[in-house]
Amino acid sequence: MPYNMSLISKRDLIALDTHIYQQAKIQLAGRSLFKSFPVPRTASSYGYDVIKTTGKARRASETGRNTDTPVGDETRVRQYMPMTEWEYGIEYTDIELEEANAAGDTQFLTRRGNQAMRAMAEYEDKVIFNGVKDDNINGITSSKDKTGFQELKPEKILEEMSGEQMLNYFKKASHLITDLGYSNDKPVLLVTAGIETLLDTFYNEYRDNSVEDYVKKYFKEVRVIKELEAKYTGRKQDMALAYLDDADTAGIPTAIPLERVYQEHFKARTEIKYHEKFGGVVVRYPKHFVQMPGLTKA
Repeated sequence: MPYNMSLISKRDLIALDTHIYQQAKIQLAGRSLFKSFPVPRTASSYGYDVIKTTGKARRASETGRNTDTPVGDETRVRQYMPMTEWEYGIEYTDIELEEANAAGDTQFLTRRGNQAMRAMAEYEDKVIFNGVKDDNINGITSSKDKTGFQELKPEKILEEMSGEQMLNYFKKASHLITDLGYSNDKPVLLVTAGIETLLDTFYNEYRDNSVEDYVKKYFKEVRVIKELEAKYTGRKQDMALAYLDDADTAGIPTAIPLERVYQEHFKARTEIKYHEKFGGVVVRYPKHFVQMPGLTKA
């Protein structure tokens, strides 16, 4: 009497968890640091003028004549920020969508869309912090020779400083901006998690306050972000950055906000393409930024 046999695939032997797990994503800080402003979609660059005035008044002569009256002058300097464009596409077949529906996977299309949004956001974040060499765009962590930012190098790393030395260092960084006298605002301080941990120690054995408690007096806000870590900047050590966050100091010219360019279905396959275009961070007043490199162990 023949046996009644059936084929069993490997997949049938797997106890499949119906919950679909996704890798946690690190939060990106770039877009939250600067305000965006629109420019024409067709713009290849963003241009802006910076005017510097010179001249100083002096006491009039006793004779009352005005022949020696000083005259002011102004210099107009035009700067340009090139635009960069990027895109990302996702695709899936009708069979993949049917299999997802059959398995009760209602998040299949959502995950594909999130995948595209994340890829676009990561490129955008990289432009803001690291720039794009091919498009001649500098990022805010690019060297001071390229950005024109102020720089404050420490005499030694934070771990080797006393609480008082750390406080004096960050206090000096703040004053490099506030002493310019162009704004009454305090700068924002951006640090890495490693730097924040070092600041979150007792100022000294006689006080319960941390170094960070005292540092906050000189800054509008202290924010912890990952993008200043050495592995993201390409530097040997983590860095910090202080800057004025007003709209005049810096902003992001956006020609094309993130948009879906097209969706095409052809030969049982769907393709969706996303596109964006902007100019990185336009810094109109570079002296309103202070880079603080070399703060941690290499």
